[in-house]
Amino acid sequence: MFFKKKKQRKMPNNQEQQGDAFKIFTVQDYEKIAQDAVDYAKLFDKNFDYSDDSIDEMQEILESVRRQARSMKLAEDYLWDLSVTFGIYFGQTILKNHLAEKGYAWKQGSNGIPVVENDKKTNLSPITKIYKHLTQEEEEDIQGFYETSILLDEIAQMLLKK
Repeated sequence: MFFKKKKQRKMPNNQEQQGDAFKIFTVQDYEKIAQDAVDYAKLFDKNFDYSDDSIDEMQEILESVRRQARSMKLAEDYLWDLSVTFGIYFGQTILKNHLAEKGYAWKQGSNGIPVVENDKKTNLSPITKIYKHLTQEEEEDIQGFYETSILLDEIAQMLLKK
């Protein structure tokens, strides 16, 4: 489920606050958080199965939340927690279907937010993308970001071969 601001809140710096100590997310943490998104999707009668098509369903849920955020003035902490949860599901999906086989994995980004990155430091930040979608005036195209991320990696691979 979603972490509250006190004690167990997911932090923007890839850490969970536990008193004064911080813990870096493990592979199991990423899997558990992605499962939270799967469970949340069921509330919307959506089936998140880590397929490329599930990103379309995720976009629908996020658009609904985005509208609610505007009309109900949802708390920024809540929107951040949703961004982390759905961003990690996004990352797990793109890793399983496309990028893990090309050397990508979860890493701690320079700003502390988890990113999907390869050993050449090429990365994408699905958490940040979703947070922008939920909080900014301009709508972000989550499905387009997914498809573009795959395409950009393919282009980078071709350029490296030359």
